[in-house]
Amino acid sequence: MRERAETFLKREIAVLTAGILSLISCFFASPGERLLHYWNPRFLMLLFCYLLTTQGMKECNAGERGLLRLLCGAKSLRGVQLRLLLLSFLLSMFLANELVLLLIFPLTIQVFSHSPNTKVLLIHTLVLLTLSVSLGGMLLPFGNMQNLYLYTQYGYSLPRLFRIMLPFSAFGFLLLLLLALCFRRKERAPGFEPAPGYGVVKWQDFRFYLLLFLLTIAASLPLLPDRWILPPLLLIAAAVLLRDRRMLLRLDYSVLVLFFFLSLLGGNLEAIGSIGSFVTEKIWGHETLYSVLLSQLLGNVPTAVLLSRFTTNGRNLIVGCNLGGMGLFWASMTGLQSIRLYARLQYGDLRRYLLHYAAISLELLAAMLFLALFTGNL
Repeated sequence: MRERAETFLKREIAVLTAGILSLISCFFASPGERLLHYWNPRFLMLLFCYLLTTQGMKECNAGERGLLRLLCGAKSLRGVQLRLLLLSFLLSMFLANELVLLLIFPLTIQVFSHSPNTKVLLIHTLVLLTLSVSLGGMLLPFGNMQNLYLYTQYGYSLPRLFRIMLPFSAFGFLLLLLLALCFRRKERAPGFEPAPGYGVVKWQDFRFYLLLFLLTIAASLPLLPDRWILPPLLLIAAAVLLRDRRMLLRLDYSVLVLFFFLSLLGGNLEAIGSIGSFVTEKIWGHETLYSVLLSQLLGNVPTAVLLSRFTTNGRNLIVGCNLGGMGLFWASMTGLQSIRLYARLQYGDLRRYLLHYAAISLELLAAMLFLALFTGNL
């Protein structure tokens, strides 16, 4: 029982902290009638449908099989690594970054366990893959949760968000490719065999969830007012639950609960006049810099929710929260998931992994900040 409690506390520390802080803030702000305006129902419903459909696709076992086939054509470990980087970058544009890591990491470990320099090479590759996932998720609102939130909060269109983040995403991915080519690896790629746990692909279920996933993406487009968006999303959720009611039990609600508490905390802080005016005046015109710095302390998802209450400059806040996901591993949910997955390895060196991640990620963040300064976003 004690071990379960400790595991729960470690896994959900962000949610528990946000919950405690939001409840404390209620004693100072007393939200009253304003309470219902703290939450964005369109965003919460989009997030719920997105989590439902992606969880359904994940359980169909189609992703692992598809990735395995794409890797089979690579003749060397370098070719495998480059393919993994490109695949992780592209997949993270549409799928939750944490889900992409769950697909990519087991394959990467399976492949690079055959290399004579397994530990060093595996660490380097997994770190690059984690950052590649973060960079791909910058371009569209579906990969990074802070992007989905800011995209709906400021009412941006997909092309506008894509144009804002394209220079940073492309520049960062180019740097990752250069880092991947730094290591000489001409070893032949091993044969690829599906792991025993992959299971049988449920193609009929996969097509069903894929269709609902595409409908969820269509519903996220800012073409209709909110009152016309919620009914289709409710129908999507109902369709999933009619097909598999137990999906509700398997869904990870921590992200939804986290956004619930953060929205409450942000609304209460805004309602406290002295705090609201101070923060608004302090960050105005410097949203990128402050969101990057705050992300290194709180993470980019809490930063996005909290700072969006105090500025109308959505462009710089989007840039800052995305760049803020680089740097320290707790700055993004992707980094945290990467550490959790690597920590499960029996032969892993967690200390070396943390140091290598910090070194490459901080270098990438510095390069991104220089680009932001050069492009007038800092």
